[in-house]
Parts: sequence; C-alpha cells; structure tokens
Amino acid sequence: MTSPDQQLTETLAELNRRRELAQKRFHGRQPKGLKRVMGDLITKRGYGKPQTEGRMAEAWAAAVGPNFAPRSRAGKLWRGRLEITVTSSVMMQELDHQKKRLVERLAELLPEAGVKDLRFRVGRMS
Repeated sequence: MTSPDQQLTETLAELNRRRELAQKRFHGRQPKGLKRVMGDLITKRGYGKPQTEGRMAEAWAAAVGPNFAPRSRAGKLWRGRLEITVTSSVMMQELDHQKKRLVERLAELLPEAGVKDLRFRVGRMS
C-alpha cells in the first residue's frame, strides 16, 4: 500500500508529464512567421534562382580566370556541389587539379552560396 505522500508525488509527476506533452504539441503547431513563409515560398518556386545563377556565373569567371572562363560554365549548385561544364576532357583534368583553390576562391566571392565541392563534366557551351 502506498502512502498519501507517495500518491501525491506520483500524481504530480503524471500531471507534469502530461503538461510537457501538451506543450510540445502546442509549440509544434504554432504559426510560422511571415518572413519564414515568404522565404520558403521563394525557395520552393525558384524566384531567387536567376539572380543567384548570374552571380554564380560571375564568381566562377572571376575564380577560374580569363584563360578558362570562356571555355567553362557554372551550372547547378546542389548540396554544396557546383556542377561545371567544360569544353574538353583536357580542360576538365586541368581544372580538377585546381579544384581546392577554386573552391576556396568561390567561398571568398560568394560565401552565402556554400560551395564545398566542384563536379566537372564535358559538354557544349550554349
């Protein structure tokens, strides 16, 4: 048989547990701020992409230099990996040797982009 003090302690512990669960449920469903909703919408719809792509192209041209810029193009950025299209496999190999320096330079020029790696592929410049 449990004492009244022990029953009271168990009851209080159960009430505290229920209150914490209710708080978690409530706070999980609080409305998002307008700033966050608009940011999510812009990201989902891709409205910010054209501006970012233009800045990425400029940063790539500055990072790679005038010798390689006309024969290479920055493409999609996905999870920190920027895809670069080049005109030849020789050029791809040369840029691959400079990958670390190029990533560092892109991080200086566009820190908000978060470029952590480069992926090169041979393709046509259009």
